[in-house]
This record gives sequence, C-alpha cells and structure tokens, in this order.
Amino acid sequence: MTFRSALGAFSLALLTAGLHAQSVTLTFTAELNGGHIPLDSVRVINLTQGGDTVLHAPDSVLVLDISTAIGSPGSEALTGLRLSTPRPNPFEEHTQLVVTVAGEGALELTVLDAVGKTVSDLRRRVGPGQHTFSFAGGPVGLLYAVARWNGERTVQRMVGLSSTSQPGVLHWAGSSPLPVDGPKSVSFPWQPGDTLRYLGYASDSIGPLSAFIEDDPMSSATELFQLARGLVCPDSPSVTDIDGNTYGTVQIGSQCWMAENLRTATYRDGSSIPNVTDNTAWTQLNSGAWCNHGNNAANDDIYGKLYNWYTVVDPSGLCPQGWHVPTDAEWQQLEAALGMPIIELDSIGPRGSGVGTLLKASTFYDIHPPGGTNETGFTGTGGGWRLDGTGIFVSLGYHGFWWTDTAIDPDLSWFRSLSVTYTAIGRDSWSKRLGFSVRCVRD
Repeated sequence: MTFRSALGAFSLALLTAGLHAQSVTLTFTAELNGGHIPLDSVRVINLTQGGDTVLHAPDSVLVLDISTAIGSPGSEALTGLRLSTPRPNPFEEHTQLVVTVAGEGALELTVLDAVGKTVSDLRRRVGPGQHTFSFAGGPVGLLYAVARWNGERTVQRMVGLSSTSQPGVLHWAGSSPLPVDGPKSVSFPWQPGDTLRYLGYASDSIGPLSAFIEDDPMSSATELFQLARGLVCPDSPSVTDIDGNTYGTVQIGSQCWMAENLRTATYRDGSSIPNVTDNTAWTQLNSGAWCNHGNNAANDDIYGKLYNWYTVVDPSGLCPQGWHVPTDAEWQQLEAALGMPIIELDSIGPRGSGVGTLLKASTFYDIHPPGGTNETGFTGTGGGWRLDGTGIFVSLGYHGFWWTDTAIDPDLSWFRSLSVTYTAIGRDSWSKRLGFSVRCVRD
C-alpha cells in the first residue's frame, strides 16, 4: 500500500469513527403569546428517510445518534400513582390510558369535559402494575383524564376529534406487571443531513394548541414551538400558493383546511386573475376577478382577497396544487365534526349554535371585541364583502363570508358566513357576482 492510499484509509477510518460517535440532543419547549406552555407530546417525522416517533410528556428531550436509534432518558422508580399521556393524543375514535400504581388499592379513572362535567367514570380494585383503559367517543375538544388511587390524584389532558355523536365510554382493557425501569429507545432512522419535522402539541383551558418546525439538525439545540390554536395538519403543516404566499393549516375532523384566507392574484396555471377596482365594472362581471376590501392593499395581510364565484370555478385553478375550494358538502363535514346536529346541516341561515364561536378568531370583531374562542384554529376573520349590484364594500370587521364551489342555479351559489350577530355559522345562496373570501381544503 502506498503512503497516499494508507493516509486516505486512515482519514476515512477517523471520519467514520467520528460519525459513529456523533449524537444530537434536541430539547423541546413551547410558548403561547410569549408565555411558557408545557408540551403534551412531540411527534418527530423523518422527511428524508421516512419513519417517525413520539415523545410523551414529561419527556421533552430526544437524542439522535448515527446508530439510527432515537432515545430518551429512563424514568425514575415508581413510588405511587402515574397516569401516562393518552395515546394517541389528539384522537379520533379512541385512545388508550395506562395507569401505573405501586401497590394495592381502589383505582378510579374519570374523564371530564372542558367545563368539568363527567363524561365517563370507572372504578376497580387493583394491585401493583400497569392498568390499561380505553376511551372511545365523547365530545369534540379538550378533555381531562383524572386518576385517583389511595389518596393520590393525577391528571392528563387529551383532545377528542370524534365526529360521531356517541357518548364517551371508558373500558377496562387489562393489567400487566410493573416494568423494569431503564433507558427507553425507539427505532428511528436518522443520518446527519436528514430533514426532520417536529410537531408539538399542548392544550389550555380553551382547547388544543400545536405548532411545527422543520430542520436539518447537525448539532444539539433547543427547539421552541410558537403554539397556535387548533391542530396543525401533520402531513401538510403549511401550503404555498403560486404567488409565494404561505398559509398555516389546521386539522378539523378528518379534513385539512387552510388557517388563513386566500391571497393569490394568480391562477394555479400561472395566468393572472384580474384586479377589478371599479364598482360598475365589478357588477357586470361574468368571469373571475379579485379585489381587496375597500381596494385597500393593507387589508390583504389580515383578511385576504375577495373573489367573485367565477374565480372559484375557473378551470385554471384557484387553490394551490393538491388543494381545492370546498364544496357545500365539505363545509357540512366540517360543521358535523364540530357538533352541529345532522338535522341542521341542510338548513338555511345561522345554524349550529356555538359552532361559529369555535371557528372565529379571538379578534374577529375589530369594533366589538372579543370575538370567538378559535378553538379549532380556523381563525375566521370578519373580512366583509363586496356587493353585486353596486360594487361597494361593506361589513369589514362585522361579518365574514366564504364561497363554496357548489352552485344551485345559473345565478346563485352556496356560501358560509360568520357574524358579530350570532354564534352559529350561516349557510345561504347569493349572487355569484358578490365578492367573498375563500378558504382551500386539501384534496
């Protein structure tokens, strides 16, 4: 072997040894409006190689190692009562709760809704070990699981997404011996340079909170989630339109919605959408057009653009690739997921008392605060509208209107509305020449 080849082999060996010794420690924390919020869970997805893993509270540290394992520190020995974070959390149909106790005694597990009303309750006499329960159904939104044993009490928060009307029920699922504590490790493929997506979940007295971060971790760091209302879509936490505008997303039931009003001035195929500012010209349109409320560009960032219905159905495509303007039926699916009675879905006018409050931004009313709770993260704003007969602008800060792509005749189409005057969500059909806001939903 020549000196050059020997030196190359030695360098390669050193590099390989260095890589195999490399590890990256990620510490996760979160805040809401500048205040610290404890995380309920963190999901980590490897976008490069595939695969994911989940950290459940109180774990908040992950160690990435070149050996393709991701680990978290071992837990301390159990001395009393422990209630694990529900898995999954948030959940749609059911979730699992594991209560670990150090000795014999009467164990009580209760699920409460956000206002403290008992949803389901189960009592058993148990011995030392892990005791597993399942919870199915129940209301949409924030829930509390409360475990009591021998005078001790512990609580975990969970978020229900079930769109069924089934009452929540706890079921006993069995017991197992106490585990032997030690380091925990989950198979998770990772190499330096891989792109990871971190999804952070938490909750407060209003409802679920979440945020996402994407990074190519090469050194240890603290990752700070800037939480927002609702549940970010895990597979599409953001979406960018053809003009380069980026929008947050929110999961409501099984649907993924934009969390902001559309702002594009360009169709998906690259052709421009006309900006029609003249009032008379607006009233005579039979093709797509957009405007800002009051023809004031400053309203674009907060409220997005107003579009007539012809823009919504133009074959050039209004929403980004993989997204579309929702149908009337898809709006009804959202409403049902938020608890609107089935009998009200086809009604006209405001219906589903309280559903609108879940969708409205807390700053919905610019003039008459406060707005909604925005528990869903939909962040509906009072973007107002543009009239079809005169072309004038009205209702900014008071009412928000959103198109569906579903026409009922040559002149009218269904839309949805949120208003200062009601807590419900409105459904009606008006002229296709009106200027309304648009939200997109993922295909």
